[in-house]
Amino acid sequence: AQCQPMEDSMNSLQISGLITSPPLRILTPALNVWKCMIKDLANEWAPDDVPWWHTERTLVGLLASSVWRCGGLAIEEYATEKKVRKPKAIKKSWQGDLWFQIKNRSFLAEAKKRYWSLDGKINGRSKRIKVGLRMARKDVVRTRRYDKSETRLGIYFWVPWRLKSKGDVTDGQIRAWVGELHKIKNAAVVWTFPRVARQVKDKDQSNGKWYYYPGVVMLMKQPRL
Repeated sequence: AQCQPMEDSMNSLQISGLITSPPLRILTPALNVWKCMIKDLANEWAPDDVPWWHTERTLVGLLASSVWRCGGLAIEEYATEKKVRKPKAIKKSWQGDLWFQIKNRSFLAEAKKRYWSLDGKINGRSKRIKVGLRMARKDVVRTRRYDKSETRLGIYFWVPWRLKSKGDVTDGQIRAWVGELHKIKNAAVVWTFPRVARQVKDKDQSNGKWYYYPGVVMLMKQPRL
């Protein structure tokens, strides 16, 4: 079945969803396509693999593909310059994570990816999200804009995990996570936790333990300038 474009309301706590604030509403179609691509790939690859096990480059690449599928333009790992604060403020050659254009509006973005436990304290989750998103936003501020009309975006991929020994991942745990996403203001937020991925597990070679990684969240927000 094809994934149909939709945007979830701010009050819903769905297992798969999308929220966009007015400044980034133009991205809604591409973000919905990204969400659907992630879900479709998980359904196809499970139980051996899921897209969010890989680096942020993989997830950024799928976002670029989503932009193209919506009639936009996108380029990854493009040559640019970045300001380096230490040892002194200089510019150095850099590889930008993503530049894209939708309906004549251009964006440049830098991305970060982090893993967090599903079993951590709920009160600390939104703070951790904001810290990770702030890192990406600071990074993109230092990346050169070739046109003043380009919109800078920080992108933060958030992947939850749970020790297999603690039991299966439940809808309640995921909804508690999703509830924290609604606290991020003036951002675009996309998440998907396909049911087929709930039992996909991976072994950490450093400690020999098995972990579940049930889904992925992508957050986008403009930096303060």
